[in-house]
Order: sequence, then C-alpha cells, then structure tokens
Amino acid sequence: EALRLAPRILPQSDWSSPAMSEEVFGPILPILGYDSLEEAIERLRSLPSPLALYVFSRNSETLEKISGSIRSGSVCFNDAIKQATNLRLPFGGVGQSGMGRYHGRSGFETFSYERSLMKRYWIRDLFAINPPYGSKLKMLRKYLR
Repeated sequence: EALRLAPRILPQSDWSSPAMSEEVFGPILPILGYDSLEEAIERLRSLPSPLALYVFSRNSETLEKISGSIRSGSVCFNDAIKQATNLRLPFGGVGQSGMGRYHGRSGFETFSYERSLMKRYWIRDLFAINPPYGSKLKMLRKYLR
C-alpha cells in the first residue's frame, strides 16, 4: 500500500525543470506553457525522444502538427496514459527511450526471431531451366499446374 504514487501534475514546470531533462518513470506530467507553437516544437525537438508525447488541444491542426513534428514512442491526444494501457496498441520507445514494441501482436513479433529456411534436396532442380528451352518449358508448365 505504501509503494503507490498517485498521478502528479507539475503545473509550474519550465524547460530547465528536472522532469524535462531526464526521462520520467511514473505518473508525473509536467505542464509547459509557450508563446508560439513553433518555439515549443523546436524546444521539444532539441530534447531526446520521449517514450510518450501527450498533447492537449481542441485544435486538430495543432495536434497533427505536433505529432508529425516530434518523434516519440507513442502519442496521446487530450488524455494521459491511455495509449499504454490498450493492449492492442504497440507500446515502446525510440532512441534513448527504448527500442522495439510490445503488447499484442507487436510484442510477439518483437520477441520472436523470424528467419527463412530453405532446403534443397540432392536432386536436380526441376525449376532451374536455361535457354534454349525446347521441351523443358512444357515440362515446367506441367509441374506448375
């Protein structure tokens, strides 16, 4: 019971706050104000890619501009942590915040090693025909039916 941390909002954060200089693990959400959207995007792009990017706005163009301009493991609009709790969505970071994805099919693919295996038996390859074709083409068509 004593090892729980309730979600915390940091409303007085600025660009030099510790929460903006290192990756935060826990329900901590720094709130940053800005004068121009372009300035905020450039400041965020100068930081390491976050595991998650949370954007709150009623303007869909703003949401799309930010998500298209800033690299992150995931993006959540007008909410927090929902993208990480949906087991059907891939979850994971990029760059310093991690590599690979997990949850659902993405997790299976991330933690699986898919490889090709081809075996040729010690008989002549029936499909390796070289010109002049002659009757070889008829034989190949017969096998491919």
